[in-house]
Amino acid sequence: MPNIYIEAYEDIAKGSAIDVEFEVYCSSCGAGLCHVTQVSVTRTRRMPRVVIAPCPDCIRQAASDGFDEGYESGSECEHSSVCLDTEND
Repeated sequence: MPNIYIEAYEDIAKGSAIDVEFEVYCSSCGAGLCHVTQVSVTRTRRMPRVVIAPCPDCIRQAASDGFDEGYESGSECEHSSVCLDTEND
């Protein structure tokens, strides 16, 4: 589970810190994304930063859907002279 360690500003409470733990889920399929989430700090301001990679399950599904659509449109063109003419352009 990702967590962020945040140092509190001096004017709030000197020397205090907040530890935040959170869970990350895909909004499309609901899969847990903690394993593709990175927590770090920004280079210039040293502020907490969370980077979440796209959901691997949704990427696989999108690739599969795209392959299926391409396969289906290819099989439609198999017996059509119109599709053959556009392929040569």
